[in-house]
Amino acid sequence: MTSMKLLLKDSLRSFIRHARNIPIRNKLIGIMLFQVILLTAAIGTVSYSAASRAIRDRAVAYSDDILSIMAEMIDGYRNRMEQYSRDILSDLNIYRVLEQCDGYVEDDQNDEAERHAVYTAARPVYALFNTTILNRTEIQSVALLDNFGHIWASDDDKSKASHIDSLLTREVTAGMFALACSREGRQAVYLKADGGYVENLFFVRSIYSLEDYSILGMLVIQADLDYLESYVDSASGGYGHQIHLYAGGGELILPTSGVDEYIISEANSFLDQRTQWIIDYQSNAMLMRKDIPSMDWTIVSRNLLDVMFEDIDALKRILLLLSLLSAFVMSFVGIILGNDLVGPIHRLAGAMERVRSGQSAVDVKVDRDDELGYLSRTFNSMARENEQLVKGIYREQLTRKDAELQALQSQINPHFLFNTLEAVSWMARMNDVPEISDMVENLSSIMEAGIGKGEPVITVSRELEYIRKFIHIMKMRYGDRLETEIHADESLTDYRIPKLLIQPLVENAVNHGIDKQRNGGVIRIDLTRVPGNLVIRVFDSGAGMPRDEVDMINEKLSMNSDDYFKNLAENQKHNIGLENVNRRIKLYYGEQYGISIESREGCYTLVSAYLPDHMESGERNDHV
Repeated sequence: MTSMKLLLKDSLRSFIRHARNIPIRNKLIGIMLFQVILLTAAIGTVSYSAASRAIRDRAVAYSDDILSIMAEMIDGYRNRMEQYSRDILSDLNIYRVLEQCDGYVEDDQNDEAERHAVYTAARPVYALFNTTILNRTEIQSVALLDNFGHIWASDDDKSKASHIDSLLTREVTAGMFALACSREGRQAVYLKADGGYVENLFFVRSIYSLEDYSILGMLVIQADLDYLESYVDSASGGYGHQIHLYAGGGELILPTSGVDEYIISEANSFLDQRTQWIIDYQSNAMLMRKDIPSMDWTIVSRNLLDVMFEDIDALKRILLLLSLLSAFVMSFVGIILGNDLVGPIHRLAGAMERVRSGQSAVDVKVDRDDELGYLSRTFNSMARENEQLVKGIYREQLTRKDAELQALQSQINPHFLFNTLEAVSWMARMNDVPEISDMVENLSSIMEAGIGKGEPVITVSRELEYIRKFIHIMKMRYGDRLETEIHADESLTDYRIPKLLIQPLVENAVNHGIDKQRNGGVIRIDLTRVPGNLVIRVFDSGAGMPRDEVDMINEKLSMNSDDYFKNLAENQKHNIGLENVNRRIKLYYGEQYGISIESREGCYTLVSAYLPDHMESGERNDHV
């Protein structure tokens, strides 16, 4: 251990001794390159790690949102199927057929009249089934089974390979009956799988007698898997997602074809781990899951890392290119600076050498005003003074000047460090983020309007542009849950109104109406003229409000300015968006204008804003 320490100490001394003997120009270039490489590596490593984490977290959050939407869609799909089965079972012809055929066995001994009665009774059922599959694209076929194995099935006009009659074998119907009876009248999901793949999806429900509640038979609805696949894909949102839907037993429901066996094996291994997400570096993919408890199904999202980290790979290439470019530039700059700094030093050194050799008349050419220029001028002055001094004093002065030279050289380092940091700042500005998305552009436009840039009043057409940008942002969150309609009288296009007058009303409709509805709803914006007024209506089919809450809000909205601000100081509970718009209208046009609300709990909310029709170009009242 001691010998190792001595070896390291000798090596360090040797390195320092060798470094001291390196020319100043080479030292400058080496120091600059070392700083550039070190800082670039540090910034690149930190930036790459931070960007990787950010992209991964963004991908996880985005995938979780997508899977949550899909889970809600699939659960809604199940609810619709259950509603369809209720609608079918509400037809009394179903019960007549099952009761009339109770104990009926079709063979050659049946009476012709009895056989005719059975099939006559079944005609309305066939018509009901055929109408159902024609009106419901998600339904492939519908069949009715009694306790004796009779099947009444709809036509199948979807051009599928197998009709439902051929799928309802004795073994399959026995399993369906057992499952349906275990649910005691509630809808159950029956999967017909082969080799781990679901070939057919059925929704089954037992049928009970209306008189004694005995089991008469079973209703079977065959789902259209192609429709379900396209229905789920509509919410995938792109971004390199591969969506798989698995049943509780691990059977693959979607996609219906074209799935690699390794991907299935990978997904099954992931499902066994019961974690929310994993990264499989072997297949270069991230897997994420979302369970659907109501159906005991699981959605698995598979995202390729190459797609996820496409931007970060581009960043890595840019950082490497910038590092090489910076090293080249700094080398070139170092050579120029080295020559610029070392040249005067060499001239000074040569002059000193001439003085040392006994030459008295020595003059250094001065062509700069920096520290080196100052040193040169000082040396020239010193050389002229030294002609009157004795050799001892001359040597003393020369030693002192040499010490000053070394001190001034040490002051140059901050200048070099400043130049280096300037280069790093330039590199940081070149290291930009990925392309700006439409959503940010829209948000920037709304923020630009909100901070007061430009005129305080704008045209109706410009206001509607802000509304469409805001709706675009909201649709990124709510997707198909949010539907909007905008209707504006063409004569109002150039009408000028206060900026951002409608947007808070739309935002209020989204937050307090549509957001509270599981299935979303519709927001309709109407701008019309009525005698003496311009009316702006924002309607939403959301949760609505109780009558007493509506009356309280309308009372507050109808207050004059004095009463309103007095009430505002005494009562902190208020609706900021509506009251802000209402107060702006009253302050801008007069107390006779403003907002009123109509609402019905559980049905709708309608906000109406009244502005004067006779005021052109948004002209303000005198009192404002």
